Amino acid sequence: RTRSTTVSATGSSQLEKEAWTLEFAGLSLRALLLLSDSRQNDVELRELANASIALCQKKKQLPANPHVDSAAVEYGTFYLVLLVCWSGWLRPAFEFLSSKEALSLVAEARATVLGKKSLWNRSCPTMELLLLDLSQADASVWGQARPLYQSSLQVISSIQEEKGLHATAASLMEAHCLRSLAAGAVRAVDRNRADVEKALEMTRQSIERLEALKQEENGLLYPWTSSSQFSEAVQYQMARSRQLLGDGLIYLERFSEAHKLLLQTVADFPGDATVAFSLGMFLLRLDFFHKKLPGGKPKG
Repeated sequence: RTRSTTVSATGSSQLEKEAWTLEFAGLSLRALLLLSDSRQNDVELRELANASIALCQKKKQLPANPHVDSAAVEYGTFYLVLLVCWSGWLRPAFEFLSSKEALSLVAEARATVLGKKSLWNRSCPTMELLLLDLSQADASVWGQARPLYQSSLQVISSIQEEKGLHATAASLMEAHCLRSLAAGAVRAVDRNRADVEKALEMTRQSIERLEALKQEENGLLYPWTSSSQFSEAVQYQMARSRQLLGDGLIYLERFSEAHKLLLQTVADFPGDATVAFSLGMFLLRLDFFHKKLPGGKPKG
């Protein structure tokens, strides 16, 4: 059994306080190790996600307990775990959590980081506040996510003007927000051609920012610390943006452009199964509806 299952409902004795402290400290250490590990081990990520949700649920079942709150804040547990479980720079956001679980984790991170500033014992940098908003947006339904992406773009723009945010981090955040806003528009049930055209422009802006980062040797991917993870994040975001651009072109029935783009994206990112699947679905659609590309070009 985990330590959190051995404490009582009150969590108030000295032994129980020590058990809670060890629980939060241990989970924070696991999160820090994963943030520094470029391998992104799926088993370890899934285990941390399961442990974090179990701890959230156990904490909610307790009566108000200052010691439990202070221990969580002292080690930054829920915030560090949130970043690992989100990992939205490098892979699908919250891959091992449901939307409900992810939002619960975001709420715990906000409460401990922002609601207990005296315990946190330092101000929360804008970068960390933005990551809270982006992770919440990625876990939310479109109507709730859109204003978070939009406000994040405004914050990034204003801070860049004051030189208060690392340029590479700002560009990566902008690219993520632009693509996410575009994805919501392209995949909306009530979308129309004008919406998709605007979304494609945002996607191109996302790609432009990522192209500018491809040669960056000193990119900042806070708080991930592996030197290779910045370039991996740029590649992952680029693949997603180009795939989205292809989806938009397909909706606009610009099939030749979509075919060329998706073929090139598969060639550029041969290990990306999502892009390969997108191309395969497109070719199946052509087989079913059109039989051949405009101009009689072969599909393969």
